[in-house]
Amino acid sequence: MKKIILILLVLTITGCSSEVTKVKNPDGNSLTYKYFTKENYEDDKYNLKLKNDNSIITVIKDNDNLYYGINGGMNLIIIEKEGLRYNFDLVNQIYSTESIVISENYTEGILPESMKKLKDQSYKTGKEKINSHKYVFETYKYSEGTTTYYFDDDELKFIKKQTDEEDLLYEVLKFSTKVKDSAFEIPEGYTEMTY
Repeated sequence: MKKIILILLVLTITGCSSEVTKVKNPDGNSLTYKYFTKENYEDDKYNLKLKNDNSIITVIKDNDNLYYGINGGMNLIIIEKEGLRYNFDLVNQIYSTESIVISENYTEGILPESMKKLKDQSYKTGKEKINSHKYVFETYKYSEGTTTYYFDDDELKFIKKQTDEEDLLYEVLKFSTKVKDSAFEIPEGYTEMTY
């Protein structure tokens, strides 16, 4: 009887923590790779909506066209197309235009850099609780830090980006590769600011 109680106690304690495993040669068998493959993801066309604290972040990309918007703690929209960057002041409904010298990668450390690289990239996996629900996670290294993808079965629910300066957890509200051209149009009612 004491052995049974001791075994149950050990199982109860270890069930609360998750063992982390390193997968060195995944060959396309990771949840992350399967998810993005199922979604037909390539790094040049996607529609992503995330929630972080009080803010909703939207990033839409179609080759060289880009829409980046934040709604919440701060409100902004940036559209990049045809070599120009449009910065929108949502309060005053005005925008400014500038030539793009360097394109920003608003999804660095959030979305995979390349599906080809992801297929064979080693990662760490285990289980972790977020909001009292246990998710399977996969953590990958990238140039600036690590990205962790959290799955409930095969559905991507959260993404964590960690660098020396940032530790951000995003809830995934939407991810698809369907993009409408209207996402890159200047909204009606906005006036260009000229100097």
